[in-house]
Amino acid sequence: MGFKALEDKIRENAQKYYTDGSQDMTDAEFDAAVEELRKVNPDSEVLKTGWGYDPSADSTKGQKVQHKYGEVGSLDKFHNWKEADKNIINKPVVASLKLDGISIVLYYQSGYLVSAVTRGDGKVGIDVTDKVRYILSNTTHMSYNVDESFSGAIRGEALMSFDDFGLYKTLHPEAKNPRNSTAGIMNKEYDENELKFVRIFVYKIVGEDISFADRFDAVKQSSINYDSTLKLLQQWFQDVVPYQIVRFNQETLLHQMQALKDKWYGVVPADGIVIADETIDVSVDDTSDVMKATYSYKSQAFKFPAEEKVATVEDVEWSLSKSRYLIPRVRIEPTELSGTTVTYSAGFNAEYIFKNKIGPGAKVKIMKSGEIIPDIQEIVEPSLIINKNVKCPACGSDPIWDGVHLKCSNDACPGAAMNDLLVWVTKLCPKDGVGETLLEKFFIEYYGNDVTVDKVMQSSPDGIYAALDGSQGIQKKLFAEIIHDIFNNCSFKLSDAIEALNIPRFGQKTAAKLASHPEIVQTALDVANGIRPEYDLITIFGDIGDANATSLIEHLGKFKRLNYVVDRCVNEKPECMVKVAITGKLSCKRSMFEEELKAHGFMPGSISKDTAFLITDDPNSNSEKNKKADKYGITKITESEFRRCYM
Repeated sequence: MGFKALEDKIRENAQKYYTDGSQDMTDAEFDAAVEELRKVNPDSEVLKTGWGYDPSADSTKGQKVQHKYGEVGSLDKFHNWKEADKNIINKPVVASLKLDGISIVLYYQSGYLVSAVTRGDGKVGIDVTDKVRYILSNTTHMSYNVDESFSGAIRGEALMSFDDFGLYKTLHPEAKNPRNSTAGIMNKEYDENELKFVRIFVYKIVGEDISFADRFDAVKQSSINYDSTLKLLQQWFQDVVPYQIVRFNQETLLHQMQALKDKWYGVVPADGIVIADETIDVSVDDTSDVMKATYSYKSQAFKFPAEEKVATVEDVEWSLSKSRYLIPRVRIEPTELSGTTVTYSAGFNAEYIFKNKIGPGAKVKIMKSGEIIPDIQEIVEPSLIINKNVKCPACGSDPIWDGVHLKCSNDACPGAAMNDLLVWVTKLCPKDGVGETLLEKFFIEYYGNDVTVDKVMQSSPDGIYAALDGSQGIQKKLFAEIIHDIFNNCSFKLSDAIEALNIPRFGQKTAAKLASHPEIVQTALDVANGIRPEYDLITIFGDIGDANATSLIEHLGKFKRLNYVVDRCVNEKPECMVKVAITGKLSCKRSMFEEELKAHGFMPGSISKDTAFLITDDPNSNSEKNKKADKYGITKITESEFRRCYM
């Protein structure tokens, strides 16, 4: 993926995350994408506060407001001692819970709340004062003593406790998690029936305006520290982030962090522990009667190593991939892992399931990173019941073996035809607001159960336009726009059009490689159209690789679909293969996995400074490759996570 596409992906998900919580990427997937962007374009604007989020495009109700005390930033993360900020090691620090909610800045004048603004892009946020006033209705008047009140800004997080989310979910069964639910409530019109489920936890003073002598002298003499400001917040607010003073050193790091996690997790959504220097850097402007003090904190967020647990397998479920492979998903008994209840684990491929005897009753050790579906790390106890009589879940046909995968043997499989159509549409005309489930529903509604790419492209779009005459809902209007874009004068990148054909092995990188040889594309299209003999394709083997050429020849029927859009395709510069390294256990033979990587545009090899990813079974181990990845800043990622994100 080029860095422009990567920026767009990060920007799109950040926009949804900060607007209404409807993002597609998990936290771990988003973090991996950000780390990849740091490597390919470290100066990208997207890497600044907000990850490309644009307040002007936010649908949250409220005016756009500029923050008063400089930029409201985000926290850097660390996973081990080597990544820790040298300014905060080997000294007493403030350790606090890293809350996972909607960041809010509260502005006070003479002890009273005058405005509340979302963090936004760090410079401009959205006014949500009316909602915050309701949530904080029980907050006391904020004063230092009888005569002097607080004027300034306080940082907090709007969130929903797990108990409150449980009550909320009884009214809204579709709710996914506390964080997304909170985002949705803060995004909508003011509604006390919804806002009663939301709380605001405060955790630091951002800055203040000071007009009385005692506070003025304390700030000028730098006698204010983080602990003292948190004690002030505890006097003023009902909900303050839990914190503790600890000595931060290498020997006790993991033990301390785990102890704090055990103590604090499970009440409100959290995704780490914040470590901050007790000393606050104060920038003072005392050129007027009222001194303006802006506070800066030296802090980082510690992200926990993935948790492991043993779970019992209930069954193995199969779904049909876009390449007609039968993909296993392992259903497990509900298991508490990393603060959530998980019911599924990745199954990798058919060979992995059968070779390791994974079935009902098996005991497996699972590990979860972030919000990603867990991976199986170890087979603790194999199953005595292995069902090898697997059928295609879409058409019921007997599958055939293709490497480590089972593949549907039915060339006319309706599930495969629908997958082809969904890939064709989503690659050529992606549209936010219409997911694959809705697309499938609409295509069947307007084209019938036997719908295919060819049936759609050979029909007239006039019937769709007539049926969707403007009286339909927003999603059907978006569907009409997709049909319009496919049939009208939209241009497409040639690589996107090739990828949209859904030919095995032709993922993003391989499609780009083929697109960089337009003469091969034309030769293959001539052969598919019967203009030239198939023998002419023998010359392409050396140019795009034997396996890729073989797959192309085997799927000339699919390649012929390029005729529908080739006149509107534009060429682009070829992209280089992305270098990756591998260490540890895999779900299949290393040679097979390396062939899969190459088919998707990744070049496996030894680890070096220009390696983009280290695919590892344990990102937190002390192996030499892991150490070298840390040294060079290489993204470490598990096999299943890599498959989900990039393959």
